[in-house]
Amino acid sequence: MIGDQRTTTQVDGSFAFENVPGIYDLAVLDAKRDVVTIYRGLTRRDPLLVHGGAPETLDEYRAAHSAKLFGSFTVGGGPLASAAATLGFFSPALTAVGEPCAATASGAPCDPLALYWNGPATLEGEAVAIAVEDRGPRAADSSRSSQALSGWAGRGPFTVAPSQAPTVGLALARMPARRVRGDFRAPAGHEVSTLIEFYRLPLLGGEIPLRRFDREGLRGLDDELPDLGGVGASLCVTALSDGDGTASATRCGVGADPITLTLEAPPRLMAPANQAAFEPDTAITWSRFSGGVQVLELLGAGPAADRPDVTVYTMETTASWQRELAEARVAFPKGCSIYQMTAGEYGPFRSMDDAFGPAGLGTFVPAEMRWSRSPPIAVTVPRWPRAKPGTFEAKLCHYPYAQGIVCDGVSHDGYPETYVLSAINNKLRAFPEFTTAIGIYCVRDCGTARRFMKAYGEYRAAHPGFDDRQPLDMESCW
Repeated sequence: MIGDQRTTTQVDGSFAFENVPGIYDLAVLDAKRDVVTIYRGLTRRDPLLVHGGAPETLDEYRAAHSAKLFGSFTVGGGPLASAAATLGFFSPALTAVGEPCAATASGAPCDPLALYWNGPATLEGEAVAIAVEDRGPRAADSSRSSQALSGWAGRGPFTVAPSQAPTVGLALARMPARRVRGDFRAPAGHEVSTLIEFYRLPLLGGEIPLRRFDREGLRGLDDELPDLGGVGASLCVTALSDGDGTASATRCGVGADPITLTLEAPPRLMAPANQAAFEPDTAITWSRFSGGVQVLELLGAGPAADRPDVTVYTMETTASWQRELAEARVAFPKGCSIYQMTAGEYGPFRSMDDAFGPAGLGTFVPAEMRWSRSPPIAVTVPRWPRAKPGTFEAKLCHYPYAQGIVCDGVSHDGYPETYVLSAINNKLRAFPEFTTAIGIYCVRDCGTARRFMKAYGEYRAAHPGFDDRQPLDMESCW
């Protein structure tokens, strides 16, 4: 959607609009309107957009089609010996990568790669296999990754039909070794704790893992890794810092020259507060990252039309549901919806047009990508929508279930003077005649609580049993 214009994407994701303003906001919505992505302030005529999270993982009960792939790999005309092989299948409708597996001494095959999918019955795609053998550490250095791996790889077209269990036969060629060296630069107060090495193919979902190395205080790497350029794959390296927020930096197409991976400090969500109420005009603000595009994620407990997942890409650091989703006509979530909220940043991009151009977030093999995300907070949509001014509901106030206050007095049984504000205010909401009669609509403090208790006792004496049928936990979302 762009303003009042809307269209439906083709199978390959392409779409077109006519007469688009010079600067425009764009929204992408799933057919069920349960996943929404907003892009603010685009100008380019050929954006390459990203939408939604990881594809839904299907199983045999939810998929229309299924198949199993077995791998049979040869090296120099003979069977692959001791190296662990990873098989992947890549098509526009389905991507699947198996676990590394080495053939046993008895020749027993590895577990098959299970495929489950909907849509076209026959899948035209490519099969890719890599085999890796660990030759041990290159050197002893506790602050750096120093590993030596040998590798073989093969790639070829492959067709998958439902209810079959074909064998993918690939001849693997030995890949030359490449020394990969680099340093990590983490922001103040953070340190790199994870190194991830993998290959990227110019195919949808074309990622094949190679190695993950976890160690606190990593300062760099000096590894010897297989170069899979012979099968069109680029070697990628990611450094990750995960603590008070998350930050990572990735380089693909790593060559012989040393690299530097620079991580950016994660942003901070400054408003709303954790566990705050979430309403249409709730202001969301976060700290700025100057080297890229900002991203705000609002994720509910599983996307649905009445509690959609929303992602906003922008160059600003402020947002609200009312502002971002007004043109897209996405309804505000139903009461009691709990959302996880994070602010993040993708770089290095100079503008929204840069981030959503050919080398931006949608590219298969990014030359460089920096990503950071704030610690998440949780917010809850109040059970009762905000009332219109001047109405009875507008005079009431909300308190989460079991929230109360302790005052400076002592009860008749010697305990501290305590009032459960949620229960008191629920009673005021449930019985409008009682509330109007005593003239107390909202209880927030000790003085008003004492006046309420006195008025409640007098009213109940005159109207015995008026609240015997009070609904339970009216403010509770549980």
